[in-house]
Amino acid sequence: MSKGKKKPTTYKFAALREEAARRSEGQEKRPEIPPFILDDVTPPIIITAPDTLERQLIIAEMIGPSGTFEAAQALPLLRALCGPAFGQLWSLIRNDTDPNTAIALVQTLIQHFYDAIEAEAADVPGGSEGSLN
Repeated sequence: MSKGKKKPTTYKFAALREEAARRSEGQEKRPEIPPFILDDVTPPIIITAPDTLERQLIIAEMIGPSGTFEAAQALPLLRALCGPAFGQLWSLIRNDTDPNTAIALVQTLIQHFYDAIEAEAADVPGGSEGSLN
């Protein structure tokens, strides 16, 4: 190592997780959000609340502060809202001739998961209470 060059600072992912766990201690537990279920199809489509960082960040990025989204974002937003159930839902709607079907689904899912999305947005750096209001 040549004179004047400092060794770069390194970090451990495990330590970051421990710090996150410490910060979470004592925080109010988030309410359990029931799944969104379409029960008039066989098998029923069960969509869980956005429970992964990937789903939460995609949703936070695509939904504006007023709770709105652009129609062009409907497909990636639907994918994030549905998570593992996206393929099953997509096979149900992909040949629909009315694009408003997807828009209505996104809006209904957002409303259904509002509490979960709002709680996550408040915890994301730069997120805020009322980000869907």
